Amino acid sequence: MPISGPESFKDVTGGDKAVAGLYAYAQLDPLIELACHVAADFFARPQLYVSLGDEDMPARLARLRSRVGHSEWYPSADQRRAMYEPVFGMGSGDSDFERLRDGLLAAAAAFAEWSQATGIPMLRARVRTAHRPLREYLRGVSGATVDWSRKRALPAIADNEAYPVLRDRDLIAVFGLTGTPAREWPYQEDANGDKVVEEIGRQLAGPEHRLTREGFSALQRVALRGAEALAAVLAFDEGQGDDRLDELITACYTWHAALEARHHTPAASVARRELGHVLP
Repeated sequence: MPISGPESFKDVTGGDKAVAGLYAYAQLDPLIELACHVAADFFARPQLYVSLGDEDMPARLARLRSRVGHSEWYPSADQRRAMYEPVFGMGSGDSDFERLRDGLLAAAAAFAEWSQATGIPMLRARVRTAHRPLREYLRGVSGATVDWSRKRALPAIADNEAYPVLRDRDLIAVFGLTGTPAREWPYQEDANGDKVVEEIGRQLAGPEHRLTREGFSALQRVALRGAEALAAVLAFDEGQGDDRLDELITACYTWHAALEARHHTPAASVARRELGHVLP
């Protein structure tokens, strides 16, 4: 099932697939920092925030300004990094997650790109062989810690606080923007959302933390397609037939393509520096 909004995100990454959702939150983490910049600006430049249509928004901005890093429901950037790193590695390329992920994605890419020229059974066998170690790794790190991060702490700060800030019509108007991201964003690609990230980052974030529209779009695709692929990895069993295997291959190859696109998007390197080692 493709992720196209908050509900499908919950469906795809719910239950025993929480680690897939954690991956998406890790990739989209720069949005939380961006919302925190807006919260700081709300108090720093009161003359720009004279009227907000959402009467709950001032309290939301106040919570982001005062509680981040001081409550289990509002983890700071360092505290969120501590949720991601033990599972996904430090971005150095030598963590178990990165090594096992790259092995499976390479096998999926070989099948997708060479199956007409070489033996399909051998390529399918390679995918099956590479799949099991990654699935077992994901199962091994899943549990109470990942469940807390994915199902409790991160939704509290991201879905309930940060994302609504970046979708608010009156808030983004302060930065000269008129197109409001859809309610489904950032779980659905939206050109208006890309513009919000670029423009607010340009005005409030430091140069090393800014994202262009192209850079964020590439990052978002990695988040969504990666979550879908990890959920597929967890769901697939070796005893299932080639039709289900082909679904897994498609999900993994789509994730592979998103990672390649991000790697070749110059502006996306900014996002990798922002959380550096937590965005493998």
